[in-house]
Parts: sequence; C-alpha cells; structure tokens
Amino acid sequence: MQGNCCDDNKCGGFVYSSECVVYEGDLGPEVQGNKGDSLTSIIDNIITNIGYTETGNINVEDLKLSTCQIIKDKTGGSKDLDKVLQALIDSHCELKTYVENRTKEDIPSYDLKCLSPASNSEEDIIQSIINQTCSTKDTVTNLENTVEENTTEIDSIATKVAAIMGDLNSQDNFSFTFSQLAPPYVPMPYIGDLDNFDGNGKGRESKGFKNVYIMDGRNGTPDWRGYSPVGATTTGYTSSLDSRVTSLNLALSQKKGEVNHKLTSGEMPKHNHGITDLGHTHLYHGHKSTSARAKAGGGGMDEFHTKSAYTAPSKTGITINKTGGGNTHNNIQPSVGVIWIIKLP
Repeated sequence: MQGNCCDDNKCGGFVYSSECVVYEGDLGPEVQGNKGDSLTSIIDNIITNIGYTETGNINVEDLKLSTCQIIKDKTGGSKDLDKVLQALIDSHCELKTYVENRTKEDIPSYDLKCLSPASNSEEDIIQSIINQTCSTKDTVTNLENTVEENTTEIDSIATKVAAIMGDLNSQDNFSFTFSQLAPPYVPMPYIGDLDNFDGNGKGRESKGFKNVYIMDGRNGTPDWRGYSPVGATTTGYTSSLDSRVTSLNLALSQKKGEVNHKLTSGEMPKHNHGITDLGHTHLYHGHKSTSARAKAGGGGMDEFHTKSAYTAPSKTGITINKTGGGNTHNNIQPSVGVIWIIKLP
C-alpha cells in the first residue's frame, strides 16, 4: 500500500519508490523488522541476513553439499545460493511428483496369510510382521516357561509315585484312610464300628475319619435317619420325566412318605357288604260282626257274619355286617438298617 510519502503530487504515476511502501504482512523470526516498516527497510534486513555482497553473488560457505548427493549433482558442487535453492526446489518437485504418481498398483501383491495389516501399504505390512514376530516370540517364551514348569511338576509327580511304589513294595501296612478315599458331599451307608465317631456324630481324625459325619442333623448334615434316597424330580432341568413318576413332585432334600398310612374313603376300592337276615312274622288282629234278616218265604231269620283284619308292625331283623378294622397299614418296603455318613470338606 502507499505510505505517507506518496501523494497525488509525487505518486501520480505508476512508478514510485519502495521507501514509500509500507509492509503490513507477518514477519518471520528470521527477518528483523516490524510490521509497518517500509519495504526498503525490510529488503535491506533480508539481504543483510543472507550475506549480501557488492557483486550480488551470495555464497553459503557453511553448507555441506557432500551430505546430499542429489543437491551436489544438481549444483555441480557450487555453493551459490541461487543454484542451491533451485536444486532444492527441483528435488522437492521431483519427489512430490514421484509420490503422487506412485499408486497402489506399484506395490507388489503379497499373500498376507496370517498377517493382519491395517492396509496393504508396505509400511503397514512391515509393522504387522513386526507385531506378529513379537507376539510369536512372547508365545514361544510362555510355552517354554510352561514346559519347564510342567517338566518340574512331572518330575515331582514321578518322584512321589516312585516313593509310593517303594512303600507299597516294602510295607505290608501301607494304606489310605477312609477320609482320603471318600468323595465329598456323597451320602454313604455305613455299618462299621461306631467308635470311629464321637458322641456328637463327628468322625475321629485318629481313626482316619477326618471331616466325616453321621447324617443325623448335626454338624451341618441333613437328618437321613429312617429315610431312603429317591431321585428328586424338581431340579430345575427341563428334560421330561418318566410318565410313571410325573406326579411325584419331589425337590432336592425334600422329605415325603409315611411309615404307616390309614386309608381315606376316597382311597378305598369299591366293595360289597354281607347281610344277615333273621326272618320275621306279622301279628294278626280280627273283628267279627253279626246281622240277621228274615228268611225268604218266612220261617225265621238268617244270620250273616263279616270280619275285618289288620297286621301289627314288625321289624325285619336284617343287619349289614361291618368289614375292616380302621387301622393304619404298614407302608415300608423290605429294608435293612444302616447309618448314613457323609464327608464335608
């Protein structure tokens, strides 16, 4: 734009001094000056900064062209600033053209197999190979550690088995305790020595019955005295039941059934009763009346006798015999008494 030194009298034409032009653009850190300085002042600063000489030729003495063969080739080894800048511009444009012209078809077609790169670019493929290699290395390392641990465990087991076999071969009294062999939470019938349990129904550890209990409702056990186990029908599973037990409706640990049962009227089958008939008689009551009339042709009176009779009430003597005693009936299947025991870990 025009500065104050340019007015209609001095700058009426197209040619005017750069001293009359004020620069209002942003100045970079490499240019000394302020926004609003004249263009002449700014140009002087730029020339000073790049090493201006009286001849107009600018050399960059510290530039090491040998570090970039492409620039060295384009400048012929000259350190003239114009040639160096032009070489940089040409190299940049050539590189930009190369990158823009390089398409996806320029990249070789790879069979990626197990790789999963983000794209088919060479950079992503190489990164995927690195990732897979590291993952494989970690897997192999973990496998080696696992094999080493398992080998140690196997050696330990083998040592223990050898020791057990040695004991079996050298000792006649080698045995396991009942507690070691018994599976947990499995009710078992027991007919052994009751001295293996204390007065509270808890197994004696010294007898090999550690954590084994009599199932009598104590020590956290259910009371199974007098009961036989029957498969529960209400378990939450959706599979269909055998048609013969669909009406049982028995839940886990639920108790049902009776030792003795008395039939109700609805449970009794239809039946007949015998009758006792003693026979019976009826009492007869009679009444007699007499009347007379003259005989036909004279000669006296004829008598007429009439009767009226009825029977007296009488009981039949028939009774219906009673049957049944009204008692409960035994409802126990053939059974044998055992003690239910269970191991609770």
